[in-house]
Amino acid sequence: MRDRCFTGLGHRNRVLHADRPTEHLRDPTSDTDGKTFGHNFNVPAGWMNLVSMITLAIWISLYECVILPIARQITGRKQRLTMKQRIQIGIVMGIACMIVAGFLEKDRRASALKNGSFVSPVSIVMLLPQFVLAGLTEAFSAVALMEFLTVKMPEHMRAVAGAIFFLSSSVASYICTLLIM
Repeated sequence: MRDRCFTGLGHRNRVLHADRPTEHLRDPTSDTDGKTFGHNFNVPAGWMNLVSMITLAIWISLYECVILPIARQITGRKQRLTMKQRIQIGIVMGIACMIVAGFLEKDRRASALKNGSFVSPVSIVMLLPQFVLAGLTEAFSAVALMEFLTVKMPEHMRAVAGAIFFLSSSVASYICTLLIM
């Protein structure tokens, strides 16, 4: 029987990385002057979160449809990364995301102050790395954690575990907002 590839997208989760660089009281893209791709396409600031979602979808598709089948052919085993490994990779990606976002924000802010305003003349493309890393963080840690809650928990605890998962996401968002204030 041939393996089928299934890609699923879920709600954007913030658990395990409450201090996400993509969440600010003021959106970093709203302070960027170069919000265009090409000559005529103006990018709304809220669309930058789509980069994370697209990265998440691309990575899951690549992992399930390309990387795993090739690994199975090479090794002859049906082995994938464990949930624990994916969560650990997600945590490391979250740290990398914060570091990249810190350096990019430092440069963006310096260029804005150099021009004597709060609006930075740098391109919105400069913000792409942090949003890509945020998508990869979610692809590894959040998806693995949700999988853990639905697979390893007893049947009668799954709804409660899912609710706690999303509750922790909202608490993490509020804590992030308090830290930024």
